[in-house]
Amino acid sequence: MPCKEDNIMTRPFRTLLVTALSLLATLTWASDRATIMQYAASLKGLKKAELKTALYQLMKDKKVLDYGSGNNATWYGFWYTDRVAATNECFNRYSSKKFYFTAHDGKAILGMNIEHSFPKSWWGGASNDAYKDLYNLYPSDSQANSSKSNYPMGVVTNVKETSGEGYDKVGTGDAGGQTIQLWEPGDGFKGEFSRSYMYMATTYQNFTWQGTQGLQQLQNDLWPTLRPWAYTLYLAWSKSDPVDDVEAARNDAVYNLQGNRNVFIDYPYLCEYVWGDSVDVAFDPTTSITT
Repeated sequence: MPCKEDNIMTRPFRTLLVTALSLLATLTWASDRATIMQYAASLKGLKKAELKTALYQLMKDKKVLDYGSGNNATWYGFWYTDRVAATNECFNRYSSKKFYFTAHDGKAILGMNIEHSFPKSWWGGASNDAYKDLYNLYPSDSQANSSKSNYPMGVVTNVKETSGEGYDKVGTGDAGGQTIQLWEPGDGFKGEFSRSYMYMATTYQNFTWQGTQGLQQLQNDLWPTLRPWAYTLYLAWSKSDPVDDVEAARNDAVYNLQGNRNVFIDYPYLCEYVWGDSVDVAFDPTTSITT
């Protein structure tokens, strides 16, 4: 049954709501519906695997920043993508620890790492666009980054480590009938990380995935690329944790820096046309709801 698109009027409470408004107030490049529709025009009339490949063609061209610290590098980008303007707090999605920027100088924040949410080992660690792509890179406190390791993202049922209430859990859980090591983001970030993983599995669908953990999450094909257990879960998380102002603002900020968009953020129901209940329905960016 095709997905029914309704305006999202409410969403679960998030402690980042007030800070989101502070961040949004600083953005002068926020995209309107017309801009998003024009960007996604090439997707019209497509479905399932054909739609996923068209998304790959649309999102693969980008101008990534250098990786690391310094002018026009990752930490320079984080100032725009992950900073609360009113306080200079750096968004930390992985734990309850708080960190702050001291200046717009591209320097790394002490105690934080650049986290590859979609682990670099899954494509062999090459320093390619995926290695530097801000849609996959997030500031994280060092300890949570280490605990997360290279595990697939899923539901942890046997918790071994936690980063604080509402944040990461690490342990074991079911993935397609197998019990494996997993990490699970907090409820307020499940949708955001799901849309990030959908972006990565689409924008880099031409990669050859490797490693034990990588092949637990991914398979080497153009569709679905994400294993069924993974995309089924991420579709559910995308519904339960819809796009909010923080995520939409970050999408615009990365677009301003890299020149490409995460269209799974722009169109909250797009993932259903690629993997979900609307795979037999042609996608139309002119009528589909945008965030």
